[in-house]
Amino acid sequence: MSAQHKHMISEQTVSKVETSALTGEAVEMFTSWSGPAGGNTEAGDAVEMFTSWSGPSAGNTDAGDAVEMFTSWSGPASGNTDAGDNVEMFTSWSGPAGGNTDAGDNVEMFTSWSGPAGGNTEAGDNVEMFTSWSGPAGGNTDAGDSVEAFTSWSGPAGDQIDAGDNVEAFTSWSGPVTA
Repeated sequence: MSAQHKHMISEQTVSKVETSALTGEAVEMFTSWSGPAGGNTEAGDAVEMFTSWSGPSAGNTDAGDAVEMFTSWSGPASGNTDAGDNVEMFTSWSGPAGGNTDAGDNVEMFTSWSGPAGGNTEAGDNVEMFTSWSGPAGGNTDAGDSVEAFTSWSGPAGDQIDAGDNVEAFTSWSGPVTA
């Protein structure tokens, strides 16, 4: 009798509540990972990755929900764990889930990247790049929205890393979106 009773309990429904985009509930995801690059545990070098994502589960823009994404990644350049040089990348993105420009929502993107120039880890010279972008999600120029872009870049001139000379460039741009 007790065996039959246990079997009946295991089949009981715990909850009938379901998550749905129609009720305005959002999807959230978090991932963090760390481990040796290429499975090389002898060198002790690790790859680290972090991802966070949040947004409506069915892209329901009627509720004004937005998609947000954050990614951070770090690991050896070209998988070279001997030199210990790392590539670092950061990306942040935010915008309407369905590109709904009627509500005046904008897409914003930020990217930062740093790593050895040309994959040359021996000289230790790095390329650094920063990009920030903002503009209408669908290029809707009727509302008078503008595109703004900012870029900053620094690295060895002509890949000449022996002299240690660097090139630095800065670009900023703003104007109406051309349809």
